[in-house]
Amino acid sequence: MVRIGEEKLKYITPVMQNPSDQDFFTLLGEIFRVGLAFAKDNPKAGKVGFEVYKNQTHPLFQEIYQEAMVGGIAYYGSLLDLAISHGEIDPDIDKKFISHLLIRLQVASFDYFFAEGNEGDNDPEKWADNIMPTVKKMIDFIRCGIQSQQGISSDD
Repeated sequence: MVRIGEEKLKYITPVMQNPSDQDFFTLLGEIFRVGLAFAKDNPKAGKVGFEVYKNQTHPLFQEIYQEAMVGGIAYYGSLLDLAISHGEIDPDIDKKFISHLLIRLQVASFDYFFAEGNEGDNDPEKWADNIMPTVKKMIDFIRCGIQSQQGISSDD
């Protein structure tokens, strides 16, 4: 699992070299796209990751998830700091809370995708491209929430 994580990081690193070149939401989508490309290009690693994901009550999933949560909170915290400095994100947010939610929303997006009967079993070559519309829904939710934009004045 450590080796898979290191290989996946090699895919994501180029996207993160100039995070200031993209807005937070575009960057979030790119991180997903590249992570899914890794799973598709490395089907054995993708299958291992999928098997771990499917067994969320297993101690291995719990261990990996807890480690990902610690690293993810720091990682997303730095991305949120950058987005705040660019005026993209409300500076009054609780970054730790939002980072936690971002990680949970990733898992929830996969849960939703597969619960909706999307094909894939454990073959990322079948589902890696097809999940991006679900990822886009998640990013749109993060960007806009669920509040209707109709009738909202600038004073609200």
